[in-house]
Amino acid sequence: MILRRNLDTGVIIIDSKDSFQKGETVTTATYAGNTTSVTAAAAGEEYNAPRHYTDGDGKHVDIDPAVGPGALLTEVTYFDYYVQQNDALKTINVIRPDVINDITSLYFRSLKEA
Repeated sequence: MILRRNLDTGVIIIDSKDSFQKGETVTTATYAGNTTSVTAAAAGEEYNAPRHYTDGDGKHVDIDPAVGPGALLTEVTYFDYYVQQNDALKTINVIRPDVINDITSLYFRSLKEA
């Protein structure tokens, strides 16, 4: 059963007890009686699937899934993306001690004016 598909990267997430191999052809029947087939370019866990691609400047770029990303683009997997997101949450902003008095006085002044 197909759970999700990412048309931007050509990834299809399948829930199946069967395992697929690279180069294997998967055929399915539609309700109209037609058959559709797809050849697996790779197989693996969902977290290792490409989430998007970036160029040399780190910007998201679109690809043609039928052609592939090319040599100049970098694949960002779901795992890599969530590690980056988690690392971004680790940054803690600390108020400098020399400005604490200014901040508190401005805060209390704004409370009195409201």
